[in-house]
Amino acid sequence: MAEAKKFVHNDIDKIDLEEDFATMFEESLKSEEATVCDGVIVNIKDDEVYVDVRKKSEGVMSISEITDENGNLLFNIGDSIKVAVTGSRNGRPSVSHKKALRKEKVKAFIDNFNEDAENIFDVKPEIIACDLHPDYMSTEYAKERARREGRARCLV
Repeated sequence: MAEAKKFVHNDIDKIDLEEDFATMFEESLKSEEATVCDGVIVNIKDDEVYVDVRKKSEGVMSISEITDENGNLLFNIGDSIKVAVTGSRNGRPSVSHKKALRKEKVKAFIDNFNEDAENIFDVKPEIIACDLHPDYMSTEYAKERARREGRARCLV
């Protein structure tokens, strides 16, 4: 046992953790991207929708995934649909249209994110509150911003 422990500890020292983590992170992104795919609705039965996702068997999702608030179908048999493969149930892939849309929305946000953007959130306060102490940087910032934007300043 001691020899095995020594062997493991010696090998751990040789691993470049930053490079290894970066590689694993990139691989995880690739596998997540692969979980969103285009499918074709092949059957709608009771409260389940069967989607061909090019696997051994069709993916299954709840009919609530493709109905509006009034219960009307948004897709029909033969329609293409974006789905995320979320797991497996009884040997069939579990899929979700809503999760696929969310994943695409998050991916688009990340792809279009500008780290140099000055205002990520477009906040326009009516009053700018700040500390009463005149020597704090936050007080100076609040004073300048209130002046620049023509807003009231509240000292607390």
